[in-house]
Amino acid sequence: MSQIPDGSYKPINDINESVLGWEIPVESVPLPSGGVLYSPDSFFYNKASIKVKAMTAKEEDILSSRAYSKEGTTIEHLIASCTGAPLKDVSELLLGDRNALLISIRITGYGSDYSANVTCPKCTKVSENIFDLSELEIIPLDSSLSVADGVFSFKLPVSKKTVYFKFLNNKEEENISKDYENTQKLLGENSVGSITFKLFKRIMKIDDVTDRDKIKKFIDIMPAYDSRSLRKFISDKEPRLKTEINYKCKHCSEESEILLPIGRNFFWPAWKRT
Repeated sequence: MSQIPDGSYKPINDINESVLGWEIPVESVPLPSGGVLYSPDSFFYNKASIKVKAMTAKEEDILSSRAYSKEGTTIEHLIASCTGAPLKDVSELLLGDRNALLISIRITGYGSDYSANVTCPKCTKVSENIFDLSELEIIPLDSSLSVADGVFSFKLPVSKKTVYFKFLNNKEEENISKDYENTQKLLGENSVGSITFKLFKRIMKIDDVTDRDKIKKFIDIMPAYDSRSLRKFISDKEPRLKTEINYKCKHCSEESEILLPIGRNFFWPAWKRT
């Protein structure tokens, strides 16, 4: 497998690579978004599913690359290598689609069992648990939603304003995190809160108003019920892989819903001799 000038990875035989009689397994992975939220020039445009090549020693090289780690592009290179997609398009994947591909790639390489330590929210004791990644549920894009050019609408229950927003891709999420950190460093205690900051980045228009200053001012005075309703709507409707899992503590038997804990061993599982 080799990298070509446009930044994509071109596998031999269009992903179905075969050497010495061994053909690398390929599986079709559904995209939660169905590919409908990408621009026509994107590799992922209108693709309900993506062919994913099983991880090989080549992908382990990618995971081990210090250069990619320093750049913060390890995952992008991994997904590009296993799908044949250009790096530019991979970096612009919606978070839900990115996670769906990432989990699938991990399963192809090391199986669906994933061992991780969990701290109980109640008793705070730590226990090792094995999770079945194949049981994670895909929440597809709601076909009843009205969308135009990747922008959705929601009518706020209190102010009755109609908000037009978009789901964020990985690059936008990373930029938001960096911008927020820089704002905190610059303004300190006077910096804007994370909730309003993220809403501002998501919202494209309110009613017919597109002026960014006016949108920011409205977000600052938005009724709390409107803010919470909008954020819940976005969370409920965002196409994604559901990584909230039911957890029962081995120590106190408390049952709770937690986020799947992803640590370094996600792609470097511990091997046990048998």
